[in-house]
Amino acid sequence: TSPNTPIAAGDKVGSASIVSVVAADWNVYPNPANTSLTIQAPKGAERVSMFDMSGREEVRLESVSPVQTIDISSLTSGSYIMAITTPEGVSVKKVVVQYNDIQPSDKNVFKG
Repeated sequence: TSPNTPIAAGDKVGSASIVSVVAADWNVYPNPANTSLTIQAPKGAERVSMFDMSGREEVRLESVSPVQTIDISSLTSGSYIMAITTPEGVSVKKVVVQYNDIQPSDKNVFKG
């Protein structure tokens, strides 16, 4: 599946099967991001997951606040799929992690 292919009911994202894809009202910012993301979750959000493009779950939050900031500094630059699970189904958005050519392990290169 290419990054631009829509996700549909019955598809797999990581180890989770998509039961239904819904258009929930939520935001994630900044996008692209580098060290953290803020999520404005929809009412009744039960879980937030971030998957890399190979389908591996990189982030999982089982308890979701209406506005929540998550640390993504351990992720490598690239595209990810963020999925929010609500009682109605799963809503997904593409998120880009971008370090402007300096990875977290390289941040001390210019000291001294």
